Amino acid sequence: MNRFITCASCASLAAVGTTSLRAQFLGDTRPQKPWSISAKLRGFYDDNYLTAPSAKNILGQEKRGSWGSHFSPSVSYNNQWDVTSAGVRLEYGATYFEDRPRGAIDHSYLASLSFGHDFGGKLKVDLNDSFVAAQEPYLIELTPVFTAFRRTKGDNIRNTGTVTLTKPISEKLSVQGRYINTIKDYDESGGGSRSALLDSFEQTASLDLRYSITGAATAVLGYQFGRIEMTGDDFVFKPEFLFDQFTATTGTPPTPAQKAALTAGIPRSNNRNNLSHYFYAGTDYNFTSKLTGKVRGGVQYTEYTDPFVGTTKASNW
Repeated sequence: MNRFITCASCASLAAVGTTSLRAQFLGDTRPQKPWSISAKLRGFYDDNYLTAPSAKNILGQEKRGSWGSHFSPSVSYNNQWDVTSAGVRLEYGATYFEDRPRGAIDHSYLASLSFGHDFGGKLKVDLNDSFVAAQEPYLIELTPVFTAFRRTKGDNIRNTGTVTLTKPISEKLSVQGRYINTIKDYDESGGGSRSALLDSFEQTASLDLRYSITGAATAVLGYQFGRIEMTGDDFVFKPEFLFDQFTATTGTPPTPAQKAALTAGIPRSNNRNNLSHYFYAGTDYNFTSKLTGKVRGGVQYTEYTDPFVGTTKASNW
């Protein structure tokens, strides 16, 4: 079990442009500055920062706890004109682990861009891009269910670009199209590595019919197409495990020909390439200007397009 305790004695330092501007132009109608600068500092104790089992795993790791601290400065710019908006945010994070004898600090870098424009109420365009280089899985992975649970050494990269087009049909009805492109590149190579398992080029395209029930609630009916290409180009687990097992069984190490025969039975990254079709319906609800809830239900069909040698194309609902 991985427990994470944050100290109550956290320190936070922020210098927000809008706050200083209000003080400078008190009673003035001039617009607030669109920029902000902030920094956060917190302490913590993580009783299993390696997310490893109590007994040593095959990587030689075992459960260890550590005190630590996290420092994160950031700067952002967001501005809104009549029909156009734009924003940029840069954030750096440094996480220190007292237990580590070497490489005690993890670094993370986040950058995001946004742009929106309304063409006279006939069409709205929103562009967003998010870039991350980090070791923390929750920064790299976008889904609530992580495919990587452990911190991974190196500058692991994830970039996500989004294009959203919204076309009003009537006062309550609109059509929304969206394209999302995500690239993941882990700084680890070899069979069974993060790169072999998780490097990917992911694309999704969706088309939604949206109906405004009330000012806060919107009904949604839509379709989404997804394509995932695993780009690691390696074995999904280390061939050395099979070689060691062969040696332990036969008493002699495998020859090159025997190694080739053994590795022929190991799936590769591209065997997990797939296409998916998702039909869904649901509701969006704006509780406040900063809190939105979404509910979706539907059916998904997935087809694995590059199956392992000796198998046929697999698909499932």
